[in-house]
Amino acid sequence: MAKENDLLAVGAPIVDAVLKVSHEELLSVTGEANGMVLVTRAEQEAIIGSCVGSPNYFMGGSASNTAAAVSRLGLRTSLLGKIGNDEHGRIFTQKAEDIALQTNLLRLSQTNDDTACCLCLITPDGERTMRTHLGAAANITKNDVSVADILSYRHIHFEGYTLFNLDYVTHIAELAKEHDITMSIDLASFEVVRYASPFLNDFLREYMEIVFANEDEVNEFGGEDILKSISPIVSLMRGANGAKIYYDRGKYHYNQFPYEAENIIDKVGAGDHFAGGFLYGYLRGFTPENASAVGTLLASNSIQYEGAEMPKEVWNRLKEDILSGKFIY
Repeated sequence: MAKENDLLAVGAPIVDAVLKVSHEELLSVTGEANGMVLVTRAEQEAIIGSCVGSPNYFMGGSASNTAAAVSRLGLRTSLLGKIGNDEHGRIFTQKAEDIALQTNLLRLSQTNDDTACCLCLITPDGERTMRTHLGAAANITKNDVSVADILSYRHIHFEGYTLFNLDYVTHIAELAKEHDITMSIDLASFEVVRYASPFLNDFLREYMEIVFANEDEVNEFGGEDILKSISPIVSLMRGANGAKIYYDRGKYHYNQFPYEAENIIDKVGAGDHFAGGFLYGYLRGFTPENASAVGTLLASNSIQYEGAEMPKEVWNRLKEDILSGKFIY
């Protein structure tokens, strides 16, 4: 039976607080650059108070960004996660609905938990260091998801942070595998790979059709030679150096060259947009090479705007380029 929906993204619905800082400010408040560390809301507020500027707020979260990209390109896409009964939760839901991202699987916290917030500290080179308070998003459990919730989807995409909630993510993965729903995961950060190392190798091999990883995550995993054959398709995102796509469990590979970005503002969501573009191509039946070209096109455009959002007119142009084949440079 044909499935009526294309993609279900599983992850934390997060409001991004994007704050521009100098390298000196960054090191003074975090001690190290890049990656993601879980903090309390009070710790977020202390960091903001120690910096000169004020943050701007956007719809965020790795799975949300990827789902938004796929939805913007015209596929039927939903997000599964938990939000708080607060203003941030209402803002998040409205922003999702504005871009036709389905919100029927967003669970509302029955406690006083806040909607999750990610403090993204952006240095002048566009790199981001994340300090995240998960709030309501961390309290979703396998009891919040039934097989009926996922049956209408062709593909399920997990953000790597779901691995901190192993019972939950394994429950969904087992249901999906049982019902022939393909799956992918973005490993998210080197801290996630480090945390999940005791079980990550087996989890990826058993469930994932596609794995997305950046250079820090590849190194934490043990190197490219170890990761490349872990799943049928492995996408190594290399930032300014483009991407390398391994397929047929490492038997073949393709080097995707980068697309030039005229003015880099920040790199928040670049990897998520790459994954969204790649998954759009995958679900449309594109070759791995052409899917990676779509991902690179989206990523190279996203870094020219603040946060993980791009203006509607940019999305309209990108969609037109993809449909006409202009994305293959």
